[in-house]
Amino acid sequence: MSRRCALIGYVCAAASVCAPGAGTWSAPRILLEHTGRYSSLEFDTAGRGHLALYDYVNGDLWYGSCEPGADWVFETVDAAPGRGWYSSLALDSAGRPHIAYSGNREWDLLHAWHDGQAWQYETIDSTGDVGLYCTLALDSADRGRICYADKDNGLTKFAW
Repeated sequence: MSRRCALIGYVCAAASVCAPGAGTWSAPRILLEHTGRYSSLEFDTAGRGHLALYDYVNGDLWYGSCEPGADWVFETVDAAPGRGWYSSLALDSAGRPHIAYSGNREWDLLHAWHDGQAWQYETIDSTGDVGLYCTLALDSADRGRICYADKDNGLTKFAW
């Protein structure tokens, strides 16, 4: 990766997440320097961590993953300028990532997902300034459901 980031030296461990009622959180760990806005974190059934975030230095959407006890590994999902704002991550039944997000240039609602081979992309809504504050969930059939803001009209929208 040709990015200036001090990424790793830290391990992923589901045990570092505070369990309800446990009373204490682990000390914060630095995953990346000078980046990492609009992050969304999920753990799969095997304990692997999955993270979507916006790299505000380079203006890219990133995805990271880690095996339990291993270092985080990051890759660029969408390198179009300004894309990755308000990222929301969900995992499908096969554990593959889906990310809803927007961009700070066109403000479209976008969806990227990994099909097991490569990242795929689609535009969900591009009418005006939409896609802000999006949140993504997948139903039991792995169909996406996204709630998001339409800034131009002052609306909350739901796409499925």
